[in-house]
Amino acid sequence: MQQYRRTFSRRLSNLLQSCRAYLDHVYGRLQKLEIEGIVEVFKTAASEAYEGSFAYRFMEQLRNHAQHHSAPLHGAWFHSRRIEVDGELTSQRRFSTSGRIIITEIKKNDRLKKVLSELNSEQDELDVGALTREYIELLGRVQKTLRDGLNEHREVWVRHIEGAVERYAAQNDGDVLNLSVAEFSADGDKLETHTHITAELIDYIRELEVKNGSLTNLRHRFVSNELNSPQ
Repeated sequence: MQQYRRTFSRRLSNLLQSCRAYLDHVYGRLQKLEIEGIVEVFKTAASEAYEGSFAYRFMEQLRNHAQHHSAPLHGAWFHSRRIEVDGELTSQRRFSTSGRIIITEIKKNDRLKKVLSELNSEQDELDVGALTREYIELLGRVQKTLRDGLNEHREVWVRHIEGAVERYAAQNDGDVLNLSVAEFSADGDKLETHTHITAELIDYIRELEVKNGSLTNLRHRFVSNELNSPQ
């Protein structure tokens, strides 16, 4: 059982670190864009998510706890119960797994006492799965707010890329393998940086938009291989 707990803890820590990296990376990138107010749009969306959700605040603090204090989970639970159909128990069973945080244990970290003071005094455990789903849902809302704020500009960028690909292809018999966008020094003598661009970049962006289009109500979703009987 300890092996499962350690595995869950490691994967949760990795997820929380990835979420922090996303927030820091996007903030840094936005500061380089010459778009008035877009940084504030992002900061406001993230701040509203933080202020409006215990799950968001707790998971942010849990990341620091996992990084500087101790493992974020205290146990892994495996549940099993028989499935009831039309009031009768069947031979089928429903299995589930969950990670738990013991509040008395995590309270030993003084930095978590403030956020934990929001809980019911009689509560002794936290369901990590529910907290994680709500946290990711809210990060998805932040991302959607940012995407909406960039929509108009993004369409202009896409047209520029498509136009560059078409012009380059027309001059090179359809070959766009070496097409790049480059930044030179102020005097034009030194190549500072460059990035290869292709039409596949646009397809990739659109694919990601569809894949991650909406995380609304993620907190109410779960993964199951259970098959429902035909009605």
